[in-house]
Amino acid sequence: MMTMKTNKTEKNSMIGENGQPVFAVIESPRRGPKGFNFPVALAERFGKVGLSYHEIAEILGVSKRTVQREFDKGQKSEFVTAYKKAFAETKFDLRKRLLERTEVSDTALIFALKNFCGFSDRPKNDELRDGELTINILQDGKPAKEPDWLRNK
Repeated sequence: MMTMKTNKTEKNSMIGENGQPVFAVIESPRRGPKGFNFPVALAERFGKVGLSYHEIAEILGVSKRTVQREFDKGQKSEFVTAYKKAFAETKFDLRKRLLERTEVSDTALIFALKNFCGFSDRPKNDELRDGELTINILQDGKPAKEPDWLRNK
């Protein structure tokens, strides 16, 4: 007897009475739960704390790939829509709280400037030429006069 496996079926063949092969198709059971329904009520709670695919899969008792497939559906999935809405609200609340803290903390202000406004404490590549950094000092919008002590003697 010869066995051939495909994705969802198993085909068994054997030689019949007349010498011709006889095929029997047997449906193999599908892996995992069939058509898992994601609980929309939990999606908001998961989004509020920003759970990863792996964490959602562990909590729901499904594979990470099952969760990825659900998120691949995008707006077609109520679960994904609720998760993304809750996660966006959490990010908004965190940014709002960060900006409130900038009033009392220079560290929070520097963090916010770097992450939201693109500020950097490293010079850009075009500011560096041959390993030298050029700093232009302005006074009243015009180049400031270089002090005598700064000039190379």
